[in-house]
Amino acid sequence: FIKVANFNLLNLVLPEKMYYDNQKYSIADYEKKITWISQLLQEMNADIVAFQEVFHKEALEEAVRRSGIYNNYEIVVANQTGDLPRVALLSRFPILSHTVYENFPEEAIIEVEEEEGGPKTKLPFKKFSRPVLKAVVEVHKGFGVNCYVAHLKSKRPTEFEGESRDNPVHQALAKSRSLFLRAAESTALRAVMMETLKGKTLPVLAFGDFNDTGLSVTTQIISGDIPHRQLPH
Repeated sequence: FIKVANFNLLNLVLPEKMYYDNQKYSIADYEKKITWISQLLQEMNADIVAFQEVFHKEALEEAVRRSGIYNNYEIVVANQTGDLPRVALLSRFPILSHTVYENFPEEAIIEVEEEEGGPKTKLPFKKFSRPVLKAVVEVHKGFGVNCYVAHLKSKRPTEFEGESRDNPVHQALAKSRSLFLRAAESTALRAVMMETLKGKTLPVLAFGDFNDTGLSVTTQIISGDIPHRQLPH
């Protein structure tokens, strides 16, 4: 069997490198972080691990080496910038190819009607807040698994300048903005995965921090409806 895992690294950054609001790890803090990650990798001992919040591939490679359980492995990171969190994939199996998605597929951009039967308006969500990674992993000779790794918009309110956290209406608006983007990202991710699912027989694995519960609408959009053949008779 093949063991897989998902791991949000909570901002994996090299020491003395600035990130969010001028924060940075000291060398001592970085050592603690790498030790923590390597120990959890040992405990999981997974063949394929998806990661969120990777700032520097070098730091992830250091944690993997220190775990001592990956002799041969490959790592891909989705469009690393060094100053923004990205997703990544670690595999004991060969990674045959990988693709990064920054923009929504055109067919996944949501349209709404201001009134029934009226003109349609496209919502202004066209990009993932963090790029999505697709990797084809060869788990057996000639047999690949399509792995998607995503990190959707958090529930943290998206506040505009001049809005107050003491104003309940402002907070409702800020939370709604985050929800709208997360829903749009879920729809776009589903559309991206359908490129592989539709008419194909190779397995698809969706990894990620979806920033919602398993029963939420956004998560159900990603997973899709339960096939009728699996429903109880």
